[in-house]
Amino acid sequence: MEHLQSDNALLNLLRVRGDLKIPEMADAFEVTATAIRQRLTRLTALGYIQRSTNKAGRGRPSHSYELTLAGAQASGNLLLSLTGAMWQAIAALDEYDVQQRLLRQIAKSVAHEISQHITGETLEERMQSVADYFRSRYIPFEANESQFTENDGLASDTDQSSDTDQSTVQSGTNGPGKLPKEPFPSGEPPEGQERRPTLSTENEPNKERPTPLLPILNAQACPFPGLLDEKRLICRLEELIFSELFGQKIGLKVSCVSGQSQMTRCTFAPETSLTPDSTSEKIGQS
Repeated sequence: MEHLQSDNALLNLLRVRGDLKIPEMADAFEVTATAIRQRLTRLTALGYIQRSTNKAGRGRPSHSYELTLAGAQASGNLLLSLTGAMWQAIAALDEYDVQQRLLRQIAKSVAHEISQHITGETLEERMQSVADYFRSRYIPFEANESQFTENDGLASDTDQSSDTDQSTVQSGTNGPGKLPKEPFPSGEPPEGQERRPTLSTENEPNKERPTPLLPILNAQACPFPGLLDEKRLICRLEELIFSELFGQKIGLKVSCVSGQSQMTRCTFAPETSLTPDSTSEKIGQS
């Protein structure tokens, strides 16, 4: 007899004995069929268990339940040990080109899997969808509307011009250096005066304008804990994954790692907002 103390107990039972019917599972744990149905409903919603219908004769069909691949992975396994060992082997490669080729292949595979859950047309919408997906997997991510500009400058309230700051070479009734509301009410300057230019930038293509801000993706925790090494190779993999997902180059803008648990605070942004000495060009080459 087994004790049904957690969802893992039911997953492991199906893993060992294969597909089972509700009465068989209830007998194995010595619980009611209702208790089994409640767990099956929850685990099926998570994608860990699937139901099949069996028709025999003219009676009512019966149902049996079995693990999905996700369910098998959620139960006891050594995937984490294998993942760590494989990652160490990739990080230890001396051939940089081979290493980077492997990272790109891994990134494409991971991005393809994640893309099944991502929606949105614009970069902002897809970043928000990615952040929502990571949070659904208990990985704290946030998508922000903007922070960095295309020329890598930060937004500043002082960058916004106002009408009261504009001045002209003409003094009028509004005071020295201020633009008269109606310098020439009749439309033409008085005799002996020339028409003064106004401060319009519509016909000034070289006039500097505020640079548009770019969307960013903030990682408040690393999706791959324990894989961060001195080469920051896992950071390069994240860049490649996000580049695949968003269809354009995404780079690591800010990275902060602290503590033995490798607590991370990272910001990813479109490549246009990266400086020439960006981390993305140096990761994995140290």
